[in-house]
Amino acid sequence: MINHYKELFFGIIGEYTPKLSQIIEAGRFAPTGGNRQSLQWVVVNTTDMMDKVRNLTLDVLAEQGKVMEQSLKEKEQQGEPFTPTDLAMQRYAVSWQFMAQLNREGTDRLLYHAPSLFLCHADPAESPNPEIDAGLAAMQMALMAESLNLGTCYIGFLVWACTMSRELKDMLKIPQANNVPVTFICGYPDVTYERLVARNPARVTWL
Repeated sequence: MINHYKELFFGIIGEYTPKLSQIIEAGRFAPTGGNRQSLQWVVVNTTDMMDKVRNLTLDVLAEQGKVMEQSLKEKEQQGEPFTPTDLAMQRYAVSWQFMAQLNREGTDRLLYHAPSLFLCHADPAESPNPEIDAGLAAMQMALMAESLNLGTCYIGFLVWACTMSRELKDMLKIPQANNVPVTFICGYPDVTYERLVARNPARVTWL
């Protein structure tokens, strides 16, 4: 599902920024393992910084895509069968380079011109399960955003880029030792959906 976001004109900036603080509060009160409260947040909320994050992220992903393509080419030449993970990486390699090309042409297929970006990070030494803590917090934050008439979209490609690029973490003032399990964009959505996307039936074992 692709989200597009409205521009923040001067008249609504005043009501928008306090909503971001409410979203942070929703995450702050989410449960964490052992109540360790290890999560930290970065909020990107200026056009200039959003542009820098998008450009660097797509450059990192595009370069990684080239590396992956070369690795898969060598594997194919050696006659090794592709695993399901290899096939997924093959698709991502193409997508990342295409997204970077679109970005150079002015089309944002990573952050979709959203005005704000949230990144969750945590020191793994402070919590054994930061991914679970971050998932709980992020879901509460997304629900809070919906209650404030805002839309969100999780950006998994940015999570990957943060694991690949020291420069990106430095730009975002995230300690190099910290994990970045969740990122999502936020803003006033420019589209309205009539229904959710289709879901497969639940796979349940009743005992």
